[in-house]
Parts: sequence; C-alpha cells; structure tokens
Amino acid sequence: MCDVRDLSNNKPVTTSRYFVITHQLAWWNQHTSLRMRNGKFVDEMRALIILPLAAPPCEMLLDICLIIDSSGSCRDKNPPDGSYDNWQLLLTFVSNLVDKFEVGRDQTRFGAVVFSDNARLVFPLNRYFTAEGVKSGLGSIAYIGQRTNTPEALRVTRQQCFHENNGDRPGVNNLAIIVTDGYPYPDSRKPETVTEAQLLRSSGVKMVAVGISNQIDENMLRQLSSMPQQRGRDYFTTADFVTLDEIRFNVTEESCRPGTLRHNCCKFDSFTISRLRLHVCLRSG
Repeated sequence: MCDVRDLSNNKPVTTSRYFVITHQLAWWNQHTSLRMRNGKFVDEMRALIILPLAAPPCEMLLDICLIIDSSGSCRDKNPPDGSYDNWQLLLTFVSNLVDKFEVGRDQTRFGAVVFSDNARLVFPLNRYFTAEGVKSGLGSIAYIGQRTNTPEALRVTRQQCFHENNGDRPGVNNLAIIVTDGYPYPDSRKPETVTEAQLLRSSGVKMVAVGISNQIDENMLRQLSSMPQQRGRDYFTTADFVTLDEIRFNVTEESCRPGTLRHNCCKFDSFTISRLRLHVCLRSG
C-alpha cells in the first residue's frame, strides 16, 4: 500500500479513507490523459507515493506584506483559565505561513504591519532574507490592544510596506494577507476601509483576508479581498483562534495561485490533485 496521509496531522489515514482515496484516484485516471502502464492505475498503487500538498514550497516570486490585527478584541476572547493566549496563536499562525515560501533576497520577501487604533510598519521587505529571520521578527511583535483602525493599516501597507525604499521590487507580484478578528471600529471607519482596500488592490496588490471568530463582518472581509472575492479562495473564516491553523493550508495554497507545485522527491513525474489536497509522485516499477 502506498503512503497516504491526512494533511491535517500527517498521520496515516484509516483503511476506509484509503479506499475512498483509491476510488477517487481511479476516477482521476479515467477522466484525465494520465495513464499508468496498461491503464491499471489502482492496481499499481504501489508505484505511487502520495505526499502532502503542503510540503512543496510556493515557486512564485512574491513580495508579501502581512497585516496583523492587534486590537483589544483579540485578548478579550482569551479563556478565563488562561490555558492559551489568542495573540500567541495569531503570531504562530502568521509565522507558520512563512514556511510555505522560499524566503531570500532574490526569492520571496516578507514585511509586516501591525494595527490597532494606529498602524505601523513593523519591518520592511528588505530587512529579513531568511525564513528564520522573518519568523523571529513576527514572534517579537508586542500586543497592543485598543480599537480597530483597519483603513490606517491598509494605508500603511500601501504607502510604506509596498514601497521601493522598503524593499518592494519592480516586476515582482505583491501579496497582502490581512488577519483580523473583528471589523473596523468605530463604524465610521468602514467606508474608509473599503476605499483603502480598493486603492491597495488598484496598485496591483493581491489581497487575501482571514477572519477569526463569529464577530467578524463577513461582507467587510469579502470587500477586503481580491476578485472574485470568493470565500475559501480569496477570503477565509474560522470559528476561533484555536482552529485558526486548520485553514493555513488553504490560505497558503490560494496565496500561491497561480503556481506550479512539484515535490523534490519526485524523481520521475508528478501531478497535483488540488481538490483532494494531494501531491502524487510516480515511481518506476
């Protein structure tokens, strides 16, 4: 039997789940031009290694600005027993996003903006050229509290983070990922938020929005994202900070669209089944 693993925990799938995957791969073989020897796709499952799609890095060259909500509602939702800290869960999430990309001076670069009642550029695109450096910079961001000034965060991102003096490179795709657990507050900031999001997108920046908890304004979250503004593609929601990391795979996959994913272990050929969240490597014999 080939190695079939659950992407959420990297553990072997159950026998019943294995047969479901086998059936789906047989369907894939029937409806695509890919054929195994004599068309016996399922019979030659031993010739396959199935790898988590999260493993291959994004091969797109990007300048990425992370926009992080540090308003008071974040720790207001902390559990009374202090068993975990939402702010640390949020920082862990954005730090784990970095692992999807090849970070370097001539590869993907990261900058970060943090906001509450005000917004500031934490570090520019030309400060860290290793994943370890970026993650260290993210981990050192102090919690702020206060209200949610989303329009100011978008303005700082457009005017400072994506600026050539701060490492933004001509000819390189720009991506902004905003992570928030609420909505612009007070409400008077909402129209300005929509305007600033439009200005950021009009400047050539692709926007991906992540909303946490049932207190988010999903329509506002949608308006923050790039077209076609579809849930699960351009913007994402999760019930709380504890489950935030469960959507990391989808966020990074869509952030890398379009792109070619190929695993270094694939010595002969490979293909991706995004619908099944699988990367399949073919072996000889």
